Formats: sequence, C-alpha cells, structure tokens
Amino acid sequence: TKKFYYVYYVLRTLTGMICDGGIQCVALAYVADHMSQAKRASAIGILAGVGSAAFVCGTLADHFLSTSQIF
Repeated sequence: TKKFYYVYYVLRTLTGMICDGGIQCVALAYVADHMSQAKRASAIGILAGVGSAAFVCGTLADHFLSTSQIF
C-alpha cells in the first residue's frame, strides 16, 4: 500500500542521512578480511559491479514502471 511505501521512504531517507555509503564500506571490509590476497581484487570488482548493476536496474525500473504497477 502507499502507506508502507511512504514509511519506507522516510526511514530510508533518515538512515541515508546517518550512514550514507556505510553498507558498501562494511561489504568491502568483509571482502578484504575473508578473501585470499590472490582473489581479493576480483572479489572487490565483482562487488562494485553488482552495486553498479543494482543502481542501473533501479533507475530503469523507475522510468519504465507505471505508478499503478509500483503500488
């Protein structure tokens, strides 16, 4: 429903103001700590690729889905 969407939007805005970019830093730290040195660069590259793909897919979904399909 629209109510849940707006609650999510407000919570996402507040958490973004507090810890914007914090999730990526935690994910990179985890990869750096738990991967061997030989595989670390490729794992960080894959992590960056997944983040970029998610950003692009979110933008495309926003542009091509109608409001009735979102709600």
